[in-house]
Amino acid sequence: MRADIDIRQTASMRFGILGPLLVSHEDGPVAITGRRPRAVLACLLLRRGHTIPDDALIDAVYGGRSPRSARNQIQQAIHHLRKIGVPVTRDESGGYSLAVTENDVDSDSFQLHVQQARTAVREDLLEEAATHFTSGFALWRGEALAGFDTPYFREAAAELEELRLAALAEHVEVQLELGRSHVVIPDLSKAIVDNPLRERYHGQIMLALYREGRQSEALEVFRSLRHRLGEELGVEPAKDLERLHRRILAQDPTLHHSRTAGLQDAVVPRQLPPRTTVLNGREAELRRIRRALTEDRSPVAVLAGFGGIGKTALAVHAAHGIADSYPDGQLFAKLTGEHGHPAHPEDVLGMFLRALGLRDMDLPPGLEERAGRFRTLTAGKRILVVLDDAGSLRQVQPLVPAGDGCALIITTSSWDVSQPGWESIKLTPLAPADARSLLERGVGRDLLEAQPWATREVLDRCGGLPLALEIVAARIINGQGSIRRVAERLADRDRLLHELTIGDRTVRAVLERGYRALGAGPRGLLRKIGLLGCAELTAETAAALEGTSTTDAGYLLDDLADAHFLIPAAVATSGETTYRCLDMVLAFGRERSFSEDDAEARATVLERTCDRLEFVRGQVRRRRPGVSV
Repeated sequence: MRADIDIRQTASMRFGILGPLLVSHEDGPVAITGRRPRAVLACLLLRRGHTIPDDALIDAVYGGRSPRSARNQIQQAIHHLRKIGVPVTRDESGGYSLAVTENDVDSDSFQLHVQQARTAVREDLLEEAATHFTSGFALWRGEALAGFDTPYFREAAAELEELRLAALAEHVEVQLELGRSHVVIPDLSKAIVDNPLRERYHGQIMLALYREGRQSEALEVFRSLRHRLGEELGVEPAKDLERLHRRILAQDPTLHHSRTAGLQDAVVPRQLPPRTTVLNGREAELRRIRRALTEDRSPVAVLAGFGGIGKTALAVHAAHGIADSYPDGQLFAKLTGEHGHPAHPEDVLGMFLRALGLRDMDLPPGLEERAGRFRTLTAGKRILVVLDDAGSLRQVQPLVPAGDGCALIITTSSWDVSQPGWESIKLTPLAPADARSLLERGVGRDLLEAQPWATREVLDRCGGLPLALEIVAARIINGQGSIRRVAERLADRDRLLHELTIGDRTVRAVLERGYRALGAGPRGLLRKIGLLGCAELTAETAAALEGTSTTDAGYLLDDLADAHFLIPAAVATSGETTYRCLDMVLAFGRERSFSEDDAEARATVLERTCDRLEFVRGQVRRRRPGVSV
């Protein structure tokens, strides 16, 4: 039920979290007394436009150490906020939200100004871009969310600070293009003190100092950075900084030309999607990606795994983490188009070339020509490319940048997308503790602890698949069932895939796409596995299902494992591998069997399996008389 709110009273209210919490009205500041009301309001402001369930709100405010009276305290805080005119609403499905617009919250207004500035840059309206950046930075009053110290607020503050730092670098680029070197030096000096290893800032201040006739200071910035990188990380500055250093030493006259002198070309693509997902349990993979691309200088990292395993989220998170090492831009493309059809490399190259500054009339006509032009434009640059959901090596090869300083991250469901020299990383389902942590982030700790049996059942049925866990959390949050009810439905294999669907997010679609990519043989075996509900199987089991040799059955199992429908679980001393099949895959295989195989074919599978099992029993009886089989 929604609270009655006087719109006239709240229409002119403004809220700030880019510094200490601030609430103001047309008549002046509005005082909010008490730590809990302030924390509740800050949490609602961070999730403006979304309903926050009670448990999630409690977890954010108390940081996982909530007292028994937490729910009552939250209600009291909400009452206090409403009393002073804050437009808090209660959703019918449970949870609270804030009835304000993006113009009413300083953090949203800041991001809107940054978006408008970036649009202006793309349209070459640099003065307009500078104005938007300046207006956005004017909203900051100190450290974001100052005074709040739970893990939720610390993480949110870090994300806001990262947005500010990225926008600052872009603002500096605009000012340098406009010839305002003197304007950016104070801001860059402070930014470098606070972030001493951000190489992009060092390059920008080197250029600004040189343009202001302060060559010796520019060279000292480089020497100081090289010393710090060597002492703390054991690495040298990036190649683009070394090139700029040499140009300053040589007093390169083109460095004074505002439109061409920066570390980047006039067009610098920033295509990475935002980091909207909090990663759980992928720290080791993140370290491998960073080490491969920034330390080992391997040009490509391939993330392979089952659909819904979190490949895209990991790739985007990793790319943001190393983006500063690629100041010439970041390109992103999804290689699966509508209805699951693969995107054509020629079309993707067209998108990349436009992002790098080519007009439509200048685009080369064919794949080879576009690939050649792409390699030309990336040669000598430091550009990061992310290719999401690649289907084959053939699709990827034309999209590999040419520059030695470039890097490429690929996500795929196929092991075919790899070649020697590339770092291949297989993503497996989340460990139980990480899976629980992900579910807890969605629905709150108290809810899980109140229903321990149902929680264990849900985690077991979801099999550590992030997509499944996120769907379950969304269904619970949206009031489509308690965790106990969801657990009961997931236990029914005929309802499991329906339960793992919400809106356009569905595990079934992921499975269907992978299934269509399989050959007829592996598809047939998957249907048989689902029909019999084989949660674990070996080549011997598969041979019984197929009526074939263990060698041929092993090849089919390899195909299913390569497509991530099966997970190698254990290897016996004999060398035989035992494979594990997730409940959702079993449900899908059963569903496809009843859809594609007639009753006679299904009966044949059951009879063949029973005959094979009887044969195995006979073998055991002969070898070990007296043993009950």
